[in-house]
Amino acid sequence: MRKSKASTTAIDNIFITRTKNYITNPHINGLSDHEAQIIMLENIVFTKQINNITTKRDINDQSILEFQFLLSHENWEEIFMEDDANTSFNKFLNIYVRVFHACFIKKHIKFNTISKPWITKGLKTSCNRKRELYLKVRDNNEMEHKLYYKHYYKILSKVIKEAKKLYYKEVITKSKNKTKITWNIITKETSKLTNENNIESLRINDHVVYNQTTIANELNSYFLNIAGSISNKIINEKEEEASALQNLFKYFNQPFKDISWPYTSAKEINKIIDSLKDKNSSGYDEISTKIKKISKPFIISSLINICNKMLAQGIYPKRLKFSLIKPIYKSGDKSSPSNYRPISLLHVF
Repeated sequence: MRKSKASTTAIDNIFITRTKNYITNPHINGLSDHEAQIIMLENIVFTKQINNITTKRDINDQSILEFQFLLSHENWEEIFMEDDANTSFNKFLNIYVRVFHACFIKKHIKFNTISKPWITKGLKTSCNRKRELYLKVRDNNEMEHKLYYKHYYKILSKVIKEAKKLYYKEVITKSKNKTKITWNIITKETSKLTNENNIESLRINDHVVYNQTTIANELNSYFLNIAGSISNKIINEKEEEASALQNLFKYFNQPFKDISWPYTSAKEINKIIDSLKDKNSSGYDEISTKIKKISKPFIISSLINICNKMLAQGIYPKRLKFSLIKPIYKSGDKSSPSNYRPISLLHVF
């Protein structure tokens, strides 16, 4: 309801089927010259709740120093004494993960989905002042107050816009990948951020399923078998063509010589670790490349020993064969597994 000395106009309409157990109240938001309308319903059970609390590991300068300190005092002797590459890596990873969990504790963090970091304490005070001026203008409708309010509003808008520009400029300047950060800002400001990867339902055997465990298992099964299905389809369509293995036996009937791998060195492992991009993403163990890099001086000897055992024995550790799979929506019907592609987040090691 908009009220002024000149007129009273109803511009908001609420239609409801309930005849009782609800309350409506106007709310002054300061965003326009009319009030917002709030309706409160009693005895309503909502099926979906928005949880704005998440968990995050507390990684700071102090915890990083503690992590490096504990790694430097670890006894890695059992890794060198172990002959089997798979067992050796398991023991190494157990020690590493134990220290990682001990130093980087998980904390509950409450996040604000509409947070604007460029709005400082001073700007919040100014916004509250603007709200007070708006109420005065609305109640007395004097021209002097109205002009002052418009002037104040205009200046405040310019200041907020400038603060936002300076904030993004600083973010881009401090970032290592300026192109990526710039595009992230553009995507955010153009409201192109979506939750397409949050799969709430999936159609399985003509039934819509909402259970997240069932959805995950179905997508996992689809991703595992799709390659084989495509391969079998091609073979069935071209039965006259021999398989790849048959072709190898046909054209290479002489036995191959044994392949011998040269052992790795500290120089090679150092080069590989340094070449990794500084990312916060991780596999199922939550260890990122940033964490791996800061721990390099304390684990490089163990990694060299494990890698050389792998090369000598032809063994690839089982725990490195697991990956975290995230289904990414492509296009079409969101309830169909065929319209998702898998992204594999591998173990950092």
